[in-house]
Amino acid sequence: MGNNKKKNKTSVKKLSSYIPTQEFVDKFTQDLIHAVRSALVGLEYYPDNYTEKVIKPKVPGGDLVKPSSYSDKSPHGPLSSEPVSKPVSS
Repeated sequence: MGNNKKKNKTSVKKLSSYIPTQEFVDKFTQDLIHAVRSALVGLEYYPDNYTEKVIKPKVPGGDLVKPSSYSDKSPHGPLSSEPVSKPVSS
């Protein structure tokens, strides 16, 4: 039939661009510790204006999430069990 001999390919080790898992975990843990410590210290020093003094400098663009409720997005009736009063037309 045919020649079924498989050629052995020489394995060339490619440089990869991924970070080893343990290195990532260590870096993430250190950064998380730093962030939590700075948040707690800021809360201790600025209990009355924490957001203004601590959060806003760390998030320069402001909040990316805008507060809204489901009822703002859905025109399908009330979300509570309380009856909705209808305006009386004259």
